[in-house]
Amino acid sequence: MTMLGLPGLAGSASAQDLLGLPAYPQSQRIRINGQLSTNNVPIEANTFNTTDDLRTVMAYYQKALKKRGLKVVAHNFGLSKGYVGYFDANSGTMRLATVMSDPVNHGCMIILSSMDPRPLLNTKLSLPEGLPTVPGAHNLVFNTSTEQGTSSQVVTYRAPGTMTTVRTALLRSANDIGWQPSKGDKSATGGINLRKSRSTCMIRLAEDNSNPQQAAVLVNMIVMTPTADRSRSTR
Repeated sequence: MTMLGLPGLAGSASAQDLLGLPAYPQSQRIRINGQLSTNNVPIEANTFNTTDDLRTVMAYYQKALKKRGLKVVAHNFGLSKGYVGYFDANSGTMRLATVMSDPVNHGCMIILSSMDPRPLLNTKLSLPEGLPTVPGAHNLVFNTSTEQGTSSQVVTYRAPGTMTTVRTALLRSANDIGWQPSKGDKSATGGINLRKSRSTCMIRLAEDNSNPQQAAVLVNMIVMTPTADRSRSTR
């Protein structure tokens, strides 16, 4: 069996650590001058880019944290996103390395974060206002950020039904609240691109086979809205 080649591992906490997680070797930090939150819970975070693929980055963090004797939690959301981390009992916070494939730059984005997970146990969360939804949607998680004149929302939830029925319901819901398909949109069956004034909404759908007794679809939605007039340059 061929072993996966990994960058040099950080076996103990050091000055290179950020929020209790090792900085990924030879990665480039992205400065975000704004706020981040998940389900309205503030997050401390540092963001990086690397040319390595998701599998390599995930394996690096799993081995680095296990080497420190930590109880590691990890999960992959398909081939394009995953996280690795641990619960820090001293501070009561989750320390996570969230990894997302970056098809534009042929590498990955890494978000090292720390947050109090207790508010996330709130099961009465509802979808942010003004976004397309599907009856029976559940397992909602949404991340919000504001930086460099743009407000971003990343929303994920599970919807009962087939790809076709969920896509039809989303398009109907979008139309009811003023979203329109982008001009010239030629998205595949699993994708919807919408516009509303200056906002854009990109939706991707994937079959969820976690429960063979119930057809379901994972809905991933990215909404971006300019918060400032970029045509006005600073003097």
